[in-house]
Amino acid sequence: MAQYKELENILYNYPSLKIEVKNLYIDLEEITEVIRVYGESGAPDTGGPAYIFNSAVENEFIGREGSLKDKAEHIIRLIRSKERHIQKIENAISLLDAESIEFIQLRYWENIKIEHIALQYNLAKTALYKRKDKILKELRPYLIPVIAL
Repeated sequence: MAQYKELENILYNYPSLKIEVKNLYIDLEEITEVIRVYGESGAPDTGGPAYIFNSAVENEFIGREGSLKDKAEHIIRLIRSKERHIQKIENAISLLDAESIEFIQLRYWENIKIEHIALQYNLAKTALYKRKDKILKELRPYLIPVIAL
């Protein structure tokens, strides 16, 4: 039963995972632009005395752990890991029939309660709970390895 909860969490988190990847691409773009403008150190090269005032945000962004190149590489690794996770979920879902995919979209991605889905499709709640269990049982062999991530 605990594995079903974990499977449900994977399905619930799928839309957020896709947004995280998009945001990581934005972060990577920002870092890449700073590297392009200032170089890997992130500090402007003035060629003279450094009397330049940087914003607190820029200093925080440039600053603490390692070079900007290291941060960019870390973000790239995160993106790749999350994209593989997304692909595994999409691969597993692609094995389902259209009705099961629609159920996943409604229940997990749009967060609609089973009671509302039952009313919308004029189905008994018990039939939908059985369908949910069947879907999770079908997805389990393909998504259990994802849980370990």
